[in-house]
Amino acid sequence: MNESSARLEELLAPTVRALGFCLWGIEYSQRNRRGNLWVFIDSKKGVTVDDCALVSDQIEAILDIENVLPNELRIQVSSPGMDRVLFKPEQFGAYVGELIDVRLLWPKMGRSHIRGRLRSSDEERFCVDVDEGEFELEFEQVRRARLVPTFN
Repeated sequence: MNESSARLEELLAPTVRALGFCLWGIEYSQRNRRGNLWVFIDSKKGVTVDDCALVSDQIEAILDIENVLPNELRIQVSSPGMDRVLFKPEQFGAYVGELIDVRLLWPKMGRSHIRGRLRSSDEERFCVDVDEGEFELEFEQVRRARLVPTFN
């Protein structure tokens, strides 16, 4: 998670929790003067379009008051979905045994894209089983990791 996303998460998490949701993760990018903020919320009962609208309205109000992002900001709130991005080590731990898709910041053993079964996870690293064997990866080398939905 980059510094901007971490700061935003710290700012927005209390409000999202107060509304009855878990702040699953945040992605922020800025190109020229326009910013894009993606906020992923989750809950045991699921997330509806109305839930996303409610959270979006509250986030917009907070960001207007705090004035931490550019005026030209597009806010998108959604559930993490079935192919959810995994942002934090504790999220990886909850999906041990599941199929994941990992993009790396730099290659490991000649690969920058790894798809396999999440075997284990702790605070600093995780292990993925692939056809060729096992990859042990540190969270700091991950560009993006997400679940791969399986349908039975």
